[in-house]
Amino acid sequence: LHLRWKAVLKLFPKTEMGSKVKDLFKKLDIDDSGDLDVSEFIVGLQGLGLRLKNQQLAALHHDCDFDGDGRVTMEEFTGAVAKFKVELEEMAQEKQNEHQVVIYKAEKSKGNKES
Repeated sequence: LHLRWKAVLKLFPKTEMGSKVKDLFKKLDIDDSGDLDVSEFIVGLQGLGLRLKNQQLAALHHDCDFDGDGRVTMEEFTGAVAKFKVELEEMAQEKQNEHQVVIYKAEKSKGNKES
């Protein structure tokens, strides 16, 4: 799940994320209907160079479709991007914290052996 979203989030510069997400949605909305069906979503993201399989892109579409109607609105899309951005940032912070604990324990163990 998070690997798929990592690929999507790379499409957005951090400083302009909000406006870029809306711009992307408009590009993906080929028929200008105000929502994205799964084929628009897949074709559009592949057209932007996202190298995920159709099944992975369909799963991303499903992740965005909060109300389960098979279509992703602008609100659902921007909400999903924001949600997964936060989750990925939290996971990265947890990994960094775990890494720091491992380093601390290794240094402490090394210090005890030298005493």
